[in-house]
Amino acid sequence: MSQHEVQRKLGRCLIRLQQYECLAKALVTAGKIEGPVSAIENIQAQRRAAAARQTLGQLVGTLTDATVVPVRPESASSAEDSKFANLTEAWVHMDFSLEVGGDKHTQIVTELSRLVELRNRLVHHFIQDHDIWTEQGCLSAQAQLDRSFEQIDQRYQELRTWAQSIIAAKQRLAAFAATKVFDNLIHGIGPDGAVDWSGSTIVLLLREAEARFARNGWALLADATKLIQAESPDHTPQRYGCQTWRQVLHESGLFSIRKEVIGNGRPNIIWFQSR
Repeated sequence: MSQHEVQRKLGRCLIRLQQYECLAKALVTAGKIEGPVSAIENIQAQRRAAAARQTLGQLVGTLTDATVVPVRPESASSAEDSKFANLTEAWVHMDFSLEVGGDKHTQIVTELSRLVELRNRLVHHFIQDHDIWTEQGCLSAQAQLDRSFEQIDQRYQELRTWAQSIIAAKQRLAAFAATKVFDNLIHGIGPDGAVDWSGSTIVLLLREAEARFARNGWALLADATKLIQAESPDHTPQRYGCQTWRQVLHESGLFSIRKEVIGNGRPNIIWFQSR
């Protein structure tokens, strides 16, 4: 019976270790989403496949390098900006990580290194470490397995807490993404109504229409607005704090405007081109 109890407790430890590995693989995969929109699904599939091949030691390294990290200075991400300079399509970059103080991070690295060492002892050296053919050896092994499970479970519960924090962050982001404020931000309109004209969707639409209708370098504003109203009716001058399309051209400061006077009571024709 003592040997059966050793087997049960060893199995309990190994199952908890496998649970840790499964959750860690999910966490390192979901913690970062990056790439061109058209390739995101393939990129995430590749990340899942890569994580599936990692050993516990490799997973721990990834966790402490990318998921649970030391507090980073505010300027740490500025070096990343250069890779976005020449994009040809929309790029997604979401990085979910937990920042901890330097001493805490060092402690986490140490504790997870011990977890890997413990896993290796249990999997590869348990029989050599314990004489399970004697009653006393079985009792000693059981005591060691109880301590081992406590250590493994502490790390597993810690990992669950990290995962729950990241899930909560994703849920808050999803809730914010459903708001009008977020929708406006995507299109270059700040919460206070200020417009980042160079990054605004309405300017992008005007430039696309300009490229389509330009004659000798100039495009008719009437042609451009007719196209935008048909294909992107949500993007009106009023949404961007303007009364007219001509005001959009003027306020953005990104277009030259040419007025052609027709006379005889007919409205003037407005041409525009990018500066």
